[in-house]
Amino acid sequence: MLELFCGKPVFQGNDEIHQLEVIYSIMGTPDETVWPAVKDLPWYELVKPKQALPSKFRDSFTKWLSPAALDLAEGLLEFDVRKRLSADDAIMAKYFVEEEPAMVMPTQ
Repeated sequence: MLELFCGKPVFQGNDEIHQLEVIYSIMGTPDETVWPAVKDLPWYELVKPKQALPSKFRDSFTKWLSPAALDLAEGLLEFDVRKRLSADDAIMAKYFVEEEPAMVMPTQ
């Protein structure tokens, strides 16, 4: 979704560790307050962020996405799977049901 609006890859890393750093630089670093189970992930102690970074998500994408689109994208990218939007929740997001132009089902 972000790549469609921005026209370029958003979370592009060179390897696994760099990929995490890119995600953290945009989404902020996860900790137990936002994702209690993060400490239980395999290898977490070895690759956990060295410093806490705040989320820059909204600042990074405000020029491309409406507030409802930001809410949707942020919900789809939630670290904690229990808080992440499901497909059923996503399709009912304000982005799809309240923004103009209204969503129209394909005719073919």
